[in-house]
Amino acid sequence: MALRYVADKSALARLKQPSVSARLAPLILGGDVATCSVVELEVLFSARSHADLAKTRRIRKSLPRVDLSQVDFDRAEDVLEALESVDSFWMGLVLKSCLDENLA
Repeated sequence: MALRYVADKSALARLKQPSVSARLAPLILGGDVATCSVVELEVLFSARSHADLAKTRRIRKSLPRVDLSQVDFDRAEDVLEALESVDSFWMGLVLKSCLDENLA
């Protein structure tokens, strides 16, 4: 089955909530959810210790990873500039622009 989603840090942080887990866990277990370097850095930045970072990194290696190229980041910059003054959901939109073609 082709990858269909990239779970960002906010979705993953809410995975312990029953309503989120009910929807997201089956997608992760079914192989429909990927990660990318941008999301990985964001998640790992939140580690509380070296041990936490190492454990998180080991766990997250089980997720498929979408490769991003410089072209993807250039496009993301263009989208970000076009969005100008957008509130906190900008990262999701930028990631979507980077990953659209990679998830096709």
